[in-house]
Amino acid sequence: MSTFIKNNWIYALYCLVYFVIAWVMLGLSWSSFFLTSILYAVSLLIAFSPLGEWIVRIMNHARPLKTQEEIQKLSPLFDEVYQDALQVNPNLNKSIKLHIIEENTVNAFAIGRGTIAVTKGLIETMDDNEIKGTLAHEFGHISNGDTKALLLSLVGNGVFSLIILTIKG
Repeated sequence: MSTFIKNNWIYALYCLVYFVIAWVMLGLSWSSFFLTSILYAVSLLIAFSPLGEWIVRIMNHARPLKTQEEIQKLSPLFDEVYQDALQVNPNLNKSIKLHIIEENTVNAFAIGRGTIAVTKGLIETMDDNEIKGTLAHEFGHISNGDTKALLLSLVGNGVFSLIILTIKG
């Protein structure tokens, strides 16, 4: 965890600011400190659970491969890069799935510990080697734990904000 904070110190600072703002909103007492701590812990548990990853997939309209064309084109590329990534990092999650976003932009990103998403634009624009290179890059993000920061800031702080606003509303 200390490596995560060291590599993502700006997110740690962001979370501290969020915590203090919520604590102030709830009254700056010891009881509100404990309430804020419990609520923030719950929001982080949600963020780092499969539910947090699912929320980000939904927000980005990411869906699993569904057409035969998608499966035939992308599965072999994904599987090849996945096997290479496992050789580099045997501790890599063994159940990472590929998802597609119906956008014409050229983009890809990793979500949490188990999702890589690519856009239709990327699939239609890049050749097989470029797609494999992009997938390898995204596996690197998962392997390095970079995607935890996304879950922390987007889902954890989002859920926390909703909880605090509901209490104060």
